Amino acid sequence: MKPSCVTRILLLLLIPAVLLVSVVPADAARRQKDEEKKASLFPNATRKDPGMSAQQRFQKDMQRMFDAAEDENHDLAIELADKVINHPKAGRYERAVSHQNSAFVLMEQNRDPEAAERLEKAIAEDALNNDIHYQLMAQLAQIKAQEEDLEGALIWIDRLITETRSERDDYAILKANTLFQLDRFQESVDIIKMVLARSTDPQPSWSQLLMAAYFEMEQPLEAAKIAEAQLERNPRDKQMLMNLASIYIEADRYDEAAGALTRARTQGLLTEDRDYRQLYRLYLNIDGQEAAAVEVINEGLEKKILEPNLEVYNILGQAYYFSDKVDEAIEAWKQADSFATDGEVALNLARTYYNEERYADAKASARRAIDKGVKRPGDAWVIIGNSEYFGMDNRAGGIAAYREAAKFPETKEQAETWLRQSRNM
Repeated sequence: MKPSCVTRILLLLLIPAVLLVSVVPADAARRQKDEEKKASLFPNATRKDPGMSAQQRFQKDMQRMFDAAEDENHDLAIELADKVINHPKAGRYERAVSHQNSAFVLMEQNRDPEAAERLEKAIAEDALNNDIHYQLMAQLAQIKAQEEDLEGALIWIDRLITETRSERDDYAILKANTLFQLDRFQESVDIIKMVLARSTDPQPSWSQLLMAAYFEMEQPLEAAKIAEAQLERNPRDKQMLMNLASIYIEADRYDEAAGALTRARTQGLLTEDRDYRQLYRLYLNIDGQEAAAVEVINEGLEKKILEPNLEVYNILGQAYYFSDKVDEAIEAWKQADSFATDGEVALNLARTYYNEERYADAKASARRAIDKGVKRPGDAWVIIGNSEYFGMDNRAGGIAAYREAAKFPETKEQAETWLRQSRNM
């Protein structure tokens, strides 16, 4: 199932970065001892550390292999790795290290599917110390997730967590992320909530993943609770405020959505054209909020954040009109008409002028609409006819306009009725 539109807005699925581990064979015995002295990354692992190191005979070739990788001589690095891997005297450790090194070289070349194969072989040799062995599993799970082999990714991350008995947050979130993409949303939610409860350094992306899961489970108000909690910690988090607005829109709670964006506005966080557009469109979806829409549009224009164009001035005109500010509406629609490539705005202006008994303006605006082109030119001719006949006492001009209106299907019947009546007057 593909994520919904709002989920895509919310979802910042940042697969945890996994430490890339290299093993340099030079002085292998000393290095192995040094590794053993360090605190293990996986002290609870069920696997016994094999304690292996490279044979002396392979030290030179393996060092050349690592030098080539460090010098970004990728082809040579892979060639030397394969030389060690295919050597009849090579042991599990030499093969594992060579598969590992060549995997990282392939990743540098963006050849992740081939790198995944090498990582699997390195793990299968079962020769590397626990820290490296299990970090390779994490790297492999990450690659498979990125390559959309989600079932494969889940197998490896499950194995990693099970064998190490690890409670590392990044591994748990990688599993939650993978479950999310497999549409196993409730399982993903359960893991994320557990991690958020225990973590001392929760990342914003984890909450965003949780919000996205709730969205896919059609529980937008649960997602809203998470967003509100995040905003308590950081009230100036613009992205979270925008996310919260999107959540409330999805739940058809436009008042709350407008409230979230208004919080951003009062803090000066509306810095892009689309920010102002989203807010004024919201106000127009709420009964009685036309005046608020007017205020937002004018502020955006004054700050030169909102781009002046046909939509902005057309909506500004509507907002003024339904706020009973007809003169201001007319001025806004005149601005909109200057941007319009057709006559639809001019036709709307003509209707407004006629209703305000400004008949000469109505006639001129209707004529302009015809000249620019409208979907229903008959309507414009009717306005001209009515303005001439009833408003300007020009019977001949009105009749001529009705005859034009009668040529169009949308106004044929109406115009012919007026023409018949005019003969009896």
